[in-house]
Amino acid sequence: MTLTDIAPYAAIVATVIVWSLTQRANRRHEIFKERLKRRVEMFDSLLPEISKFVDALHQYNGDESDTKAVQACQEAFYSLGSYRVKMLCYGTDEEQRVYEEYIHTIDQRKLDVLAQRNKTLVDLILKNLRLELGIKKGT
Repeated sequence: MTLTDIAPYAAIVATVIVWSLTQRANRRHEIFKERLKRRVEMFDSLLPEISKFVDALHQYNGDESDTKAVQACQEAFYSLGSYRVKMLCYGTDEEQRVYEEYIHTIDQRKLDVLAQRNKTLVDLILKNLRLELGIKKGT
């Protein structure tokens, strides 16, 4: 057998290998894009809800008699709780842990720790999203 006899078979094998590797890379890229899209959408709606909760908490300021402020806090807290499932689906392990600590702090009404947990959660979200999107700090 000469080189010219096996060349077509070698070309076919090389083509199939390159095609399968390209398909695998394309699939990984599509999964990455979909996951990133869902994470951005989740955090895009979660961050305003966190802000809404913090505003409601400032309005409440420990005054149990202000029923409007109490109701605003409860509604904001319930909306934060609804993000647990999305966080379990799309959040990293660290994001899930920090989010659960944040919700637990609210549940326990540890208002003295809440500001630090809020800062930790928001900073982690921003850091991870900026990293995934390739946005350098200060840009």
